[in-house]
Amino acid sequence: MRIVLIVITSLLVSASAFANNPLDDAAEKATSADQLLTLGNLNLEANRDKEARNFYKAAELRLKNTVEAKFGLAQIRVQNGDLRQAKQACRKLEKEFPKSPVAKLCFGRMWLKFERSARAIENFEAVKDSGDIRAILGLAKTYDYMNEYEKSIALYREAIEKGADYEADLGLGLILERKGDSTGALEAVQNAVKKENNSALAQFHLGRLMKTGKQAAEHINIALQIRPDWADAYGTLGSIYLESDLEQAVEAYKKAIELEPDRDAFHLGLGTAYFRQKKYDDARAELDKALSLVPNHIGATQMLAELELATGNNSRAVTLAEKAVQLSPNDPIICYNTAYLFFQMKRYTQANAYFLRTIAMDPKSSASFAHMGDIACERRMYKDGIKHYQDALKGDLKGMKKSDVEKRIKQCKP
Repeated sequence: MRIVLIVITSLLVSASAFANNPLDDAAEKATSADQLLTLGNLNLEANRDKEARNFYKAAELRLKNTVEAKFGLAQIRVQNGDLRQAKQACRKLEKEFPKSPVAKLCFGRMWLKFERSARAIENFEAVKDSGDIRAILGLAKTYDYMNEYEKSIALYREAIEKGADYEADLGLGLILERKGDSTGALEAVQNAVKKENNSALAQFHLGRLMKTGKQAAEHINIALQIRPDWADAYGTLGSIYLESDLEQAVEAYKKAIELEPDRDAFHLGLGTAYFRQKKYDDARAELDKALSLVPNHIGATQMLAELELATGNNSRAVTLAEKAVQLSPNDPIICYNTAYLFFQMKRYTQANAYFLRTIAMDPKSSASFAHMGDIACERRMYKDGIKHYQDALKGDLKGMKKSDVEKRIKQCKP
């Protein structure tokens, strides 16, 4: 027994190299084969293949039946995306464990990885009645990939009812998000984190769905502790900090760009952070970079229009703002932003035209009605101004206070 423990300890040395990684902290407390297998799976999810392999091998030493440990090792081959090696790994399981469902599960995951959904379904269906919940989860993921959401949701829920791990809750949450059920999505992903708080994916998506606030940032930071070189997580962290801490937003976006320099969204985010800090030259450089990567980037075009207005380049600001509308003519937000740009310049005729266009797409746009009221009152068209304000009070009141609109009504008079 002493020899086995020494070997296991040596296998886990590399997993203890990063003291701040929650997976490494959990490794110090792992005593059973199941715990080691779980840590192997979580490390594999976090793209830490070497650590995952060590945990699977350590688990193999503690198991009389090594099937699950070898299944984990096969999954490393599948995730790495080499079809030939993945096939070999699954076939080896088939030969060594002919009575176990793991070979079919391996082939199912392999075919899903290589976007062969029909063959994935065939393998998962073959072992669905074996009692292995992972077959149900595999079917849910496959139908999810095929955009057959109702089938996928039903299967995820079946898996959850039968005691599936966090992956089922996470998968369900992401589908509900795509279907527009933000409340259901958030609840499902919260359940995933409750089941497994060391899942980088679950922590990341929970923070992303929360969108703003200290807790959202905390979840993303936990994900980054587990998976340190994750550009998307840094980008998401930047978007969260844009609303609360511009210095941290800048640092997060810089890290994202360092990891993936050709992502337009990261340059747009950094440009936005610099713009809000009034570092206009730095902002322009980042926005120009975003446009060099995606020449018709709507967000960068509109943000650059705001920057040019702020720096007194009104002519270019107008050109860029109108270009943004041309690029996305059916987007009420972009149309409103262009209207507001003209409003700031006191070019009221153009502003009114774009506010009216916004209202045609979004009849509840309180901000559009309110600014049209401002324009009418400025032009001493008091009756029209009051009517616009009253319409604003009936709208969505996004970004506005009811009391402010009511105050403007009282002020709209000779």
